Amino acid sequence: MKNIVNIFVLKIYLMVTIVGAFLFFVSCSDNDDVENGNETICGESVFFYIPYNIDIDTCINSDIEEVKDIVATYGRTLLSNRRILIYKFKHVKRAYLFELKYEDGKCICDTLGNYEFNDNATNYATTSGLTSVLNELKSKAPAQTYSMIVECHGMGWVPADTIFKLKARKKAFGSFINNNSDYLTDITTLADALEAADMDLNLLAFDDCYMAQAEIAYELRNRVRYLVGSVCEVAADGIPYSSSFISLINRDFQTYLDAYKAYYSGKGNKVNAMNSVIDCSKIEVMANVMKEINSQYSYDSSDGNSELMAYDGYSEHIFFDMADYVNAFVPDGALKANFNAALSDLVPYNTYGETCYSKGNGAIWAVDSCCGITLSDPTLNASLLTVKEQTAWWAATH
Repeated sequence: MKNIVNIFVLKIYLMVTIVGAFLFFVSCSDNDDVENGNETICGESVFFYIPYNIDIDTCINSDIEEVKDIVATYGRTLLSNRRILIYKFKHVKRAYLFELKYEDGKCICDTLGNYEFNDNATNYATTSGLTSVLNELKSKAPAQTYSMIVECHGMGWVPADTIFKLKARKKAFGSFINNNSDYLTDITTLADALEAADMDLNLLAFDDCYMAQAEIAYELRNRVRYLVGSVCEVAADGIPYSSSFISLINRDFQTYLDAYKAYYSGKGNKVNAMNSVIDCSKIEVMANVMKEINSQYSYDSSDGNSELMAYDGYSEHIFFDMADYVNAFVPDGALKANFNAALSDLVPYNTYGETCYSKGNGAIWAVDSCCGITLSDPTLNASLLTVKEQTAWWAATH
């Protein structure tokens, strides 16, 4: 999504939804193609999963062109032991799958399939529908490892049937059609689909708003290693693929984040340069630490959370900086040290700018520090007071 007007089209929501695409380039020198019967299995398959979002479709198409340019430039080296596929919806009930191939100095799009989702019970926002998508991707491009990039809107862990109460209709992960949540995907649905398809992801990158969350990392911990996303709203440009895509897929995360921040430097304070890498294999350690904290201390929200760092534009904030929250009520000592150590392992890479912006209310506020991951434990948002207690994260930490 390269420079399409200087506006902030909120890309977001996973909890609503999901999915997208898969990461790309991982080093393949250690993973030669292998034969499985008559089928060749490559080292890694990278899948882009792109639900239908007409309001950001132009941006997404621009991203695809950037990836195609990378394929044309790096040619056979890039694809020597990996495949890059894009699963894109052109309507909520119609999708197509194509592979990016190198041929004579050009990137060729090879169509592998067209799909219809006519049954609402099995659309791509359901576990069965999404499982069928993942199984199809595995069938078309079997590999030793998989990576995925999701491009669409996002609203973090918030359930699809709750976002309307928040008036976040255009920020749902998936597609907003007919004033209902039929085409929005919950994070729990993504987790269930990955389990049903028996698919592990080396890396899951969300080019969406609000996806760097403890609730998400915990829900996906059994199937996802590295989760890449933002704690806040994401501009229409999203991930700057031309300058950062190779380092992202190679999991050279510091280089990736440096390129991400550099791209947004100088673009003014109505874009956010926040992005982080979460190691989901470390989330259970953090959950144990937070459970111990919650058993010993209680956060006082009588001031309405006015002193906490939040990254959304809602009058009653939802997504809070995890470190800022803990520092607000846990005294220095062994338990605080355990928290800091767990956080360092959980978020090994992180970048942020001096300000945070919300297109929702036009607010801009200073950011002194950002730990790279949020949680919603202290939210006083009336639509989420009971909903937040239904997450797996809450159950594990309280």
